[in-house]
Amino acid sequence: MAWTGPVTRCSSVTSLGRPGHRRSAGLLYGVDVPRHLDLRRGRVSKRVHLASIWLASVGTMLSAVFILAANAWMQHPVGFKIDKATGQAVMTNFWAVITNSTFFGAYFHVLFAALLTGAVFMLAIAAWHIRRDQERDTFLKVARIAIVVTLLSASVPASWVTPKLAKWTANSR
Repeated sequence: MAWTGPVTRCSSVTSLGRPGHRRSAGLLYGVDVPRHLDLRRGRVSKRVHLASIWLASVGTMLSAVFILAANAWMQHPVGFKIDKATGQAVMTNFWAVITNSTFFGAYFHVLFAALLTGAVFMLAIAAWHIRRDQERDTFLKVARIAIVVTLLSASVPASWVTPKLAKWTANSR
C-alpha cells in the first residue's frame, strides 16, 4: 500500500506539532557532539559533558514520544475530525492522540529495547577491554552496570509492563 495518500490526508495529525518537536528534541540531539569534541580538547568539564549526554538522551526519548504517537494514531485514530472542505483529518484533541492506548505499549517496547541494546553494546565493549587487560577495574564496573541494565530491561517488560499494558489496552478500546 502506498502511504503517500493517507499521510497527505492526515498530515495535521501525524505531524503532531513538529515545529515544537524540532525545537525541543532536535535542540537536545545536537548538544552532545560539539560538547564531546570540546571535552577531548579539554575545554569543557566532565560535568558539562555528562549533562550534554543526558540532554541528548532525553531528547531522543522525547522524539520517540512524538514519532510513536503518530504511528499509534495511524493504527488507532483518535482525537480528530474530517474537514469537509478538504477531506483531511484535523487534530481536535492533542492529549487524546498522545494518550492513545496503542501508544503506551509501543513506547515502552521501544524504550526497553533501546535500553537492552545499549546495555548489551556496553557489555561487549567492557568485555573486550577486560579481555585485553586494559583498565580492568573500570571496565569491570561498566560490565556490572551493563549486566544489571540488561537483566532489568529484558525482564521488566515481560513480567510487569507487558501484561498490564495488554489489559489496559483491551479495556480502553
